[in-house]
Amino acid sequence: MSESKLPDNGYICDRCAQKHGGRWPPDHVATMHAGTCCICHKPRAVTNIGDWDWPDGKPRGMRD
Repeated sequence: MSESKLPDNGYICDRCAQKHGGRWPPDHVATMHAGTCCICHKPRAVTNIGDWDWPDGKPRGMRD
């Protein structure tokens, strides 16, 4: 899956986010919770996909 095919909303685990080019923004704070990753579909600690910065620059999800 390329970053352009990432869903526009959902929850993603750290492993999948990094695998698809996501970078955690400097000084960004977000809430993680136990859930199911929208990419690998495994139960993991996840955050909203919008908490990550993506290589294509497309905003996803919601970020305060």
